[in-house]
Amino acid sequence: MQKFERTIEVHIGKCLRQTRIFRGMSQHAFAAAAEIPPARLEWLELGNERISAALLARFARILKVPPSFFFRGLTTVADNDDEEALASLPNRSAAE
Repeated sequence: MQKFERTIEVHIGKCLRQTRIFRGMSQHAFAAAAEIPPARLEWLELGNERISAALLARFARILKVPPSFFFRGLTTVADNDDEEALASLPNRSAAE
C-alpha cells in the first residue's frame, strides 16, 4: 500500500474508532452490529485494511453519520492536482 493510501486508511480508521467510542459502543458490540469479527474491526480501526464503500456505508448507518463523515479533515498531497485533473477531463461541449 502506498504511503498516501495508508494515510487515508489510518484517518478513516481513527475516525471510525473515535466515533464508535463517542457513541458508547464497545468493539464487540459494534462488530456484532456490523456483522464482522471483532478482530477485523480492530484491524480496520488501525488502518491496516482498506474499507470497502459498502462496509463504510454500513458503519455510517450504525453510527448514524453520513459516509462522508469519515473523510472530514482529510487533506491530501494531491489537493493541488485537482485543477489539473479537472482540466484533463474531456470538455463537456466537445463530448456532446
